[in-house]
Amino acid sequence: MKDESVGLCTAQIATLPGQSKHNISKMCEFMKYGKALGADIICFHELAICDYANIEDWSETIPGMTINKITKKARQIGIGVIFGLPEKDSDELFNSAVIIDQEGKLVEKYRKTHLSLDSRGGTIPREVDIFSPGKELPVFDTWLGRIGIMICKDGLFPEVPRTLSLKGAEIIFWLNNRGKLNQAHLESIANLNRVILCASNRAKIEKVEGGGSAIVQFENSHTSASDSFSHHGSFISHAGTSETLLFGTVNLAVIRRRRKAWLDHWLNRQPEIYGALVSQRKMLQ
Repeated sequence: MKDESVGLCTAQIATLPGQSKHNISKMCEFMKYGKALGADIICFHELAICDYANIEDWSETIPGMTINKITKKARQIGIGVIFGLPEKDSDELFNSAVIIDQEGKLVEKYRKTHLSLDSRGGTIPREVDIFSPGKELPVFDTWLGRIGIMICKDGLFPEVPRTLSLKGAEIIFWLNNRGKLNQAHLESIANLNRVILCASNRAKIEKVEGGGSAIVQFENSHTSASDSFSHHGSFISHAGTSETLLFGTVNLAVIRRRRKAWLDHWLNRQPEIYGALVSQRKMLQ
């Protein structure tokens, strides 16, 4: 079988709120480490540039000054990058992520669609009060294959990774900025949607929780005779709570073959009875 191996890195770094210069410097440092490991792309967490401090002050257009710095460094190092930043578009702000390729070209951007209501006990602004939600769940054709992006709360809605997978996403990058990620949840997303999941999160800093970043592949465990399968994915690499860099290699040819083998199960879906999924009715009403 043709080898279409892709090197993936997920960075779990300790960024400082409102200290863009420090955070960008640390990101560039980890980009070098990722390249040395053989990565084709490295993924950082949600709002890695500034965290939740002074969002309006650190917001910028896409492309903008920060992206210009990162694209230049990506070109010098020869590594693709995905990271989160606050985007300004006219009079609106978006919680966005951008994809930059190995040649330093801005490929695409994604705007977070499901904004948080949480203020972490009043320590950060509520996203719904400062950001506008994105309106699309795109899948991007890239040099890595077909990829989708989720940002933090997006991944708590099962409709999001399922939609991305149905649209053809082979790898989903999930950028987080919250407490430690739940490993069982990561496994479930990867396996039930037949995708490689690269989940990034901030590192824990003193009383600010974080961690649990991981690279997860889905299991090829379906047994046609019993029509059963495991809901567990397989961790290629996963982190605790401290700063670290995760690396893993996946063969897209194998991923595509396994996804194709799952086609009968996709065709067995009954979307005509899933109306409640797109209804705004309150749960249990």
